[in-house]
Amino acid sequence: MSELYTPYGLNRYLCTVLDNIKNTYCPLLKGLNQSRQAELLESLIEEGRTMGERMESALEDASDIRDLQKKRSEGKAEVKKLKAEIKKLKAKKEALDGGNEG
Repeated sequence: MSELYTPYGLNRYLCTVLDNIKNTYCPLLKGLNQSRQAELLESLIEEGRTMGERMESALEDASDIRDLQKKRSEGKAEVKKLKAEIKKLKAKKEALDGGNEG
């Protein structure tokens, strides 16, 4: 097996696959005096890499948004719980104050 080739696996990144293509086929094309096609292939691979990185970034952003929404929801629940506790303590205080007046 070639040193340039990384075996298939579930945890391969798009950039690794693109590097394998670039390192396998571009030298072959250059060896066949097809350097223009090799340059075109290299530029297409770089374009694919850029697109893949943008998609990966968007997925990370979406994950961050979900995490923030979860934290916000937890925070709202905590605020609601604290407001209920404040209301309960105010009512208890009023009951105690009312008993002291009489």
